[in-house]
Order: sequence, then structure tokens, then C-alpha cells
Amino acid sequence: MARKTAEQKKQEAEAKALAEKEAAQAAAEEQAALEAKEAEEQAEKEAAQAAAKEAEEKAAKLAQDPISKVTGAVFPEVSCVEASICGSMVSDYVCAMATNQMMSEAVGARHQAKLNDAIYRILRLPEEDFKSVMDWFLAVIAKNKTGCFGIHYAMRFISSMTFLSTNQRQNFERLLHLFTSTADVKSRGLALKQINLDHVTRYTEDNGPRERIMSYFS
Repeated sequence: MARKTAEQKKQEAEAKALAEKEAAQAAAEEQAALEAKEAEEQAEKEAAQAAAKEAEEKAAKLAQDPISKVTGAVFPEVSCVEASICGSMVSDYVCAMATNQMMSEAVGARHQAKLNDAIYRILRLPEEDFKSVMDWFLAVIAKNKTGCFGIHYAMRFISSMTFLSTNQRQNFERLLHLFTSTADVKSRGLALKQINLDHVTRYTEDNGPRERIMSYFS
């Protein structure tokens, strides 16, 4: 009988030890979950603060930088003067071709020819500036999709660009169609599935810009 009682005590002690161990594990898991939740909340808070700071900086740059202010898209930091010239040319185009501006066919055609020149200058930028400026240019088009790059305005004077060859005019029209169709980064992948880049770049002036287009959109 004494041996049975000792066995019972042993079992009770083991059960108690097991219960204490399980309770300690549960407490540790609960503490870990609490700490993980606090860390997640802190990360979300920091992300929100970073996003707010970025928005403030973007707004400040939009207000201070003439190119960004006119186009509605923040112009990137660039390493060469040519990239800045491209930004100014696009900015001038957005300003001159605002939908509330009245102009003759001849004047509009000259503005569109300048945009054609700006596009080729962007496509020939040094590697370190090309992608950021190209990203910016598409952002400008997206920002002005109801303005000068809207469906009824983007190509309104192409037929009057008679000082360009037929191939040059067709190339400009195809490039504009490519850029306006892919300006929205969210729908770009779907848009590209419906575009034949070989056809778009068929009359591109030389292989440099053509290769840039193919690489950028691949």
C-alpha cells in the first residue's frame, strides 16, 4: 500500500511538472505572439511615417521644381545636362499643348515635332539616366491622360507634320501609341501583350533607340 502511495505521488509530481512546463510554454508563446504583434504594429507605423515623409518631399519638389510642377510628375535626379534638357522639352510641350490652348495646325505640328525630338533624345540618354527619365516620361503621360496626352489630343497634329517623311510620322504615331498605352504601370503588362514591339519600332531612326525600347519594355 505504501509503494502504491509513493507511485501515486510520483505520478502526481510528474503531472504537476508537465502542467507547469506546458503553462510555461504557453506563456512563452503568448509573449512571443505579443512581441510579434508589437513589432508588426511598429513596422506599420514606421512605414506610414516613411510614406508620409516621402509624400511631403514629393509635394515640396513638385512645388519647387518647375519641370515637376508643370508635368505633375517628380523629375528624377540625373547625372547629365542632356537629361535635364529632355525634362525641359517635355515640360514645355505639356505647357504649350494644354487642352485649353488654341493654336493653328502649323504651330501644333511644330510642337509635336519637338516632342518627337524629345523622345529620341530620351532614348539616347546615357545608361545611368535613361531608365529613370523614361519612367518619369511615362508618369507624365499618365498624369496628363485627360490633357495633352489624352486620346483626342495626343496625335491631333501628326497629319500636319509634313516636314517629316511618311515613315517618320508613322514612327512618331506608333511610339506615342506605345507610350500612351503603357503609361499606367498597373496595366502596362496587359497592354504590352497586345502590342507588337517589332512593328512599333519598324521605322525607328537607328538601332540604338530601337534596342532601348525593346529592352525597357521586355
